Amino acid sequence: MSTGLRWGEVTALQRRDLTLLSKRPTLRVQRAWKRRGEGGGTFLGAPKTKKSRRTLVLTPDQVTLFQRLITGKDPSDLIFTAPEGGAWHSGVFHARRWKPALDAANAAGLTKRPRIHNLRHTHASWLIAGKVPLPVIQACLGHESGSACPSRRNRATFEGTFHVEPVRALASAGSALGRRRADAPIRGVGGGLESEG
Repeated sequence: MSTGLRWGEVTALQRRDLTLLSKRPTLRVQRAWKRRGEGGGTFLGAPKTKKSRRTLVLTPDQVTLFQRLITGKDPSDLIFTAPEGGAWHSGVFHARRWKPALDAANAAGLTKRPRIHNLRHTHASWLIAGKVPLPVIQACLGHESGSACPSRRNRATFEGTFHVEPVRALASAGSALGRRRADAPIRGVGGGLESEG
């Protein structure tokens, strides 16, 4: 949830996609799970869009989590695996983990039944609450256009900021999130997007 990755991106992450021991630890989105069609199974392919190929700067908490998850893994091993060790396919995860968790939460009083994809929306909401500029949110989420982002009302500013000054806009994500109070209710937001230029 703290990276804003799509299900097919996060479950396709491999050990080699992480650079944890550098001054700016990063996670690189390079592949995603794809469907072959009805009954055709899944395969690893390019992410959803060209802009979905991105590098995210990780927070110290994320680095600690990933260090635990990758211990003993080879570079091409998946980071997130099913209990049997293979890939976590969305339908299996939903049936075995997500639905039972929602059922338990509903029994305890939760009135909603969020989808796994809603975690991505939560991440975007955290970025908005952190006053991260919309073009940075667009880049962090790997969106091709502003139409998929939370607001269209400042589209000229949105596109102009992103295209004219991408490095400054991307750097502001980490700055805005770093300024949050320690007691703020929103936690675990990623450090931003690394410039690819």
